[in-house]
Amino acid sequence: MEDLTSVCERFFTMTPIPIGLVQTSGEYIQSWPAALSGVVLPEFSSYVLNDFKQKKCDALHPLINYLADGYFVGVIQIDRERFLIIGFVSFFRHTQKELVSFAGPAILPNQLQNFISMVSAAPIMNLNQLKSYMSLLAQAVTSRTIVNDDIIFSDDNSGTPYMSENLSGALFRQREAADLHAATNYES
Repeated sequence: MEDLTSVCERFFTMTPIPIGLVQTSGEYIQSWPAALSGVVLPEFSSYVLNDFKQKKCDALHPLINYLADGYFVGVIQIDRERFLIIGFVSFFRHTQKELVSFAGPAILPNQLQNFISMVSAAPIMNLNQLKSYMSLLAQAVTSRTIVNDDIIFSDDNSGTPYMSENLSGALFRQREAADLHAATNYES
């Protein structure tokens, strides 16, 4: 089996979605692109991992968190000490002003342009596509079979975890709060 670094590198080359390999503390071990580890605040990574633990996710149940402003962040547990953080990914293109606004609490201020470049290079991806991507990535790095229904979805705006069958409420809230330019269905 390929090693973790090679698998993540190949996934990033195929689909330039940022991937970070982090320790339990939220500190980056490695990232794809390499600049990612110098862009994201360790406090944000730590918050994402704490959320993963609070929602009782585990190696067999990765997490996709829907953050404010239309972004997804995924978490895959590799082993007790290491996790992959996937994203930021969105289901629509953001303006530069929106990217700057979103970056505030998660990005080092002097790395704003690098963040905008990374997020802009990532493909537009809906929830089902991201689940498929994460299922394949999880299986490639852990040798565990993870199907889309094993992935827990959480709408961070409400703090409530959702499984696939409970997304209609989250979709309704997203549609109600959506800007006119935003896609209204992040699931299809």
